[in-house]
Amino acid sequence: MAKLACIIVTYNRFKKLQKALAAYAQQTTLPDFLIVVNNNSMDDATQNYLDAWEQEKLGATKKVVLAFEDNKGSAGGFVAGCKKALALGAEWIWLAPDDAYPEADVLVEAQEFLNKEKLPENVVAICGSVYEKGKLALNHRQRYQAKLWSFKHASVPEAEYAQPSFDVQLCSAVGLIIKADILEDLGHVEPAYFIYATDLGYSYKLSQQGQIICLPELKVQHDPDEMAITETTAVDWRYYYQVRNYFYFLKTFFPVAYRLEWNQTHSKTRLKMMAGRDIQKNSVLLKALEDARLDRMGLCKTYRPR
Repeated sequence: MAKLACIIVTYNRFKKLQKALAAYAQQTTLPDFLIVVNNNSMDDATQNYLDAWEQEKLGATKKVVLAFEDNKGSAGGFVAGCKKALALGAEWIWLAPDDAYPEADVLVEAQEFLNKEKLPENVVAICGSVYEKGKLALNHRQRYQAKLWSFKHASVPEAEYAQPSFDVQLCSAVGLIIKADILEDLGHVEPAYFIYATDLGYSYKLSQQGQIICLPELKVQHDPDEMAITETTAVDWRYYYQVRNYFYFLKTFFPVAYRLEWNQTHSKTRLKMMAGRDIQKNSVLLKALEDARLDRMGLCKTYRPR
């Protein structure tokens, strides 16, 4: 059996972390390594819980807790977790946030697929289907069309989930399993993204190296926090990172498309500001655009995760 490491990155979501760890403990096949990265959660309960959890036996699974003194974002957390997994000898590495709960048979079915005699050598990653509030969340598995002047991406059609498997090109890190050899060759997630859209750039790089296969029967329940972006409520800090990191992704991989889309978005946003429309939201948007243009990446002190 291929050695499998599961990495969970957590920050300030103690109850969700508990639920996630319970889901891994209930797997019909346990992972060889279970690594939790605590991104300096501000409550003492999280680290106290993890200290006790690390000492509790879970079959033959080796538990590891990595505790940071500052928040390195999901990007930095996954980098640290992956480095530890490689050092432990993992051959495949599962990535997931603390609000993702794999169903009980996910890891055994993943192992069965990965250990097939005829697994194509060009498979660099596999992933499952993601459900939110009981419904299939299509945005987690996508394909793209790229030209010199444009980059378009769209979710895989729901009809394809009736198949045993299908190829994807872009995918979130909710139940993404990466071949360890590829990590060593390709490098890790770019820490500059900090949080949000970290998996966009990395899954694109993976798709350039080989095949990413989605197995719909590997079901993961995802419980993301709600994001509020309206005229009457404060703009969510996550909006800043999503916009900045998307344009940074375009700038890195599709520079011509980046310049065209950046200029268009910047001009439209400035006009909206002049007209007094959505001032708060568009102020955040302009800052995100400028920071992407100037490579001001990593943690933004103005928009800290809460």
